[in-house]
Amino acid sequence: MPALWWTHCVRRANGYFGCEDTFDADGKFDGHNTWLRFLIKQVQGSNPHKKDYFWQKFNIFTRWEPGRTTVLVFDPPEAFSNDFKDNQPPCYLADLTTAFLADPYAFHARLLTYPIISLQESAVWRIRNLLRDIETRRPSGTRPSPDYPRLHDVARHAIHVAETLDLAVSTVHAIIAGHEGFAVRVPGGGMGAVRRAHLQQLRFAEHLLKGLKLREQSNKERLSNEINLSFNIVAQYDSRISVQIGHAARQDNSAMRTIAFMTLAFLPSTFISAIFSTSFFNYTPPSDGQPGKWHMSEKIWIFWVFALPLTAVTVLLWHYWHKLFPPPPIDEVGLLSFQNRGGTDSWGLE
Repeated sequence: MPALWWTHCVRRANGYFGCEDTFDADGKFDGHNTWLRFLIKQVQGSNPHKKDYFWQKFNIFTRWEPGRTTVLVFDPPEAFSNDFKDNQPPCYLADLTTAFLADPYAFHARLLTYPIISLQESAVWRIRNLLRDIETRRPSGTRPSPDYPRLHDVARHAIHVAETLDLAVSTVHAIIAGHEGFAVRVPGGGMGAVRRAHLQQLRFAEHLLKGLKLREQSNKERLSNEINLSFNIVAQYDSRISVQIGHAARQDNSAMRTIAFMTLAFLPSTFISAIFSTSFFNYTPPSDGQPGKWHMSEKIWIFWVFALPLTAVTVLLWHYWHKLFPPPPIDEVGLLSFQNRGGTDSWGLE
């Protein structure tokens, strides 16, 4: 067993395959070693607030010698361990024969065709089931509220499954290359047909994994489409709300224009009436044959001394008020307070 296999970086790798020929003290070929790792992610749900998934690992080392094959499986998944209950080999290893032991890659062909592909398929279909559940619960109604954390959590799981599938295809391709190289270096004699059968099984397993990889790519694209659709539905809803706000603002603007016009129409006469009603003006009604007279006080200048500066100060104060005292920006605390008072939330308007 190579020392590199025990290093930290190899133990944390998400997949690999390696092989080597071994030789005795006289330099003669005496065996063939292989080591491989598969990583599979099984998702149980899509709750972003707790861990609802688990990883299945295959760390396998094989040692082949003529007539004997030794297999070491480290930390096998429970589904794989259950296949060996009651000390009985599983169905895919039940027909061990001399021909089977003549090929160091016979175990790899059986392992890939049965448990590994079965677990990879389960991982892909679990993502598909979560995706289908999201599609059937697509946001609708008057006020859509997509569960974006859940969407992105499922997307994260889909990315991991696609990653491990992609590497699984590369790993099987490397196993096939190792098998072909071994067949060239170590002729099988009468066992050539058995080795070819195992090679065909390996290629079939590679093709199955490629099919699962394509399905997982389809899952990722469907999930991306669903996320984009959720954004578009919310944007469309917000757009409709904006149109309604625009119509309401237009009606308010029309009402304000009416009020402003009425104010402007009555303001001159009101202003004149207010001035002539002050004590600076006096009207003497006619009496004893004398006509009525208007009298203006000589102190009328006092009115203008106070009125004109006060008007100027009012206009200047109105003009510079928002520049001197700008409204504070709405931070997260202010936004939450605004929402608690019945304002706009993250998705639309109440």
